Amino acid sequence: MPERFAIRLKEEGARGDDESVGAWFGVGVMCGSSLDGTDLALCRYNRGSDGLWTHDFIATETIPYEEPWGKHLLELPHASAQELASSHVAFGHYLSGLLVDFQARFPEPVHVVGVHGHTVFHDPDRGYTFQLGDGETIAAGLDCPVISNFRTKDIALGGQGAPLVPVGEQLLFPEIDCFLNLGGIVNLTTPVGAYDICTGNQALNELAEKLDPNLRFDPEGRYAAEGRVIESLLAALESQEYILRSPPKSLGREWYESQLHPLLATNEASVRDLLATYTEHIARQVARALEAYEAGSPKLLVTGGGYYNTYLLDRIKSLLEVGATAVVDPASSDLVLFKEAMIFGFLGLLNLLGETNIDASFTGARKSVIGGSIHQPFSGARWKAQNERAKPLTMSQRNRTVRSRQGNE
Repeated sequence: MPERFAIRLKEEGARGDDESVGAWFGVGVMCGSSLDGTDLALCRYNRGSDGLWTHDFIATETIPYEEPWGKHLLELPHASAQELASSHVAFGHYLSGLLVDFQARFPEPVHVVGVHGHTVFHDPDRGYTFQLGDGETIAAGLDCPVISNFRTKDIALGGQGAPLVPVGEQLLFPEIDCFLNLGGIVNLTTPVGAYDICTGNQALNELAEKLDPNLRFDPEGRYAAEGRVIESLLAALESQEYILRSPPKSLGREWYESQLHPLLATNEASVRDLLATYTEHIARQVARALEAYEAGSPKLLVTGGGYYNTYLLDRIKSLLEVGATAVVDPASSDLVLFKEAMIFGFLGLLNLLGETNIDASFTGARKSVIGGSIHQPFSGARWKAQNERAKPLTMSQRNRTVRSRQGNE
């Protein structure tokens, strides 16, 4: 870490309250696999004299993707190398603009921004992962360091590059035993392991849109509750190679598109029955994963958009043995919807403090590391990306631009 930022962090971190030896403000940026938008969380991270961490949410916001980003991100895995490269920079401008607008509304001096980016490819078995959103471009618009590219070093050391949040979960929530995130991908953290269980809202949301193009999700799981479970489809879902594989393991959207989506798309059952069946699949896999962790009655914190899927949560609870797991009510809606973003801000802070933020015991890597690339800020005043730089350009659009310029010469 550059010395000037180490000094700045130590000086400003010392300005905590009487019971804190360190207090820092950070912004976490999470672009989830559900493609519902970008989550921003401005938080205060406090380290007490006992070395224990706490956090406070200052402000949160989810910014839905406007066109052309929503469709473009979905199609990007099939784009050319040139389109991927230009989109990486354009998405960096886009995120930088969101951060400038977000931070300008609050007086807190932000020390670090932790950016997850949008995952285009994730195939740790082949040794690579790629999150869209160029860190240098993001940092060009800000006046604090940006940390991005959290997964690559872990994969280089033989890990899955996921899950990344367990270090943050254990440091910020020491009273909780297990963490279940019901997001685009369902993942679980226990004291002895963490991994992606199965695809979650990626599948459920796409099925809901088949009922009504205006539906972004199945509200409270009510349409799933109206359907019936298709036993043959459920058996096929539970016999997939990934589901049967032992952890450590992790998922990307490309697995959903190549393995799971065809299984659901070719089934001629009603959408309500498909929703009911896939909801049951998630519930069974979660219950089995929790049953594999035998430690009395662990406290379980459930977060992510799926927390508000009442039918799914009820099915999970009904499949767990009575008293085997104590489901803890989240303290706030911010914790439900922005835990992942908040933790990426924290992982960025740990990086700048020179402290381990990726635990190899969860990812399967050869050793634990300080993950993430540091991008130093623009040296002048805050700058906002021009709107045209924050939009992806297709090859046809670029060709039209070139012809237009040539015509004006």
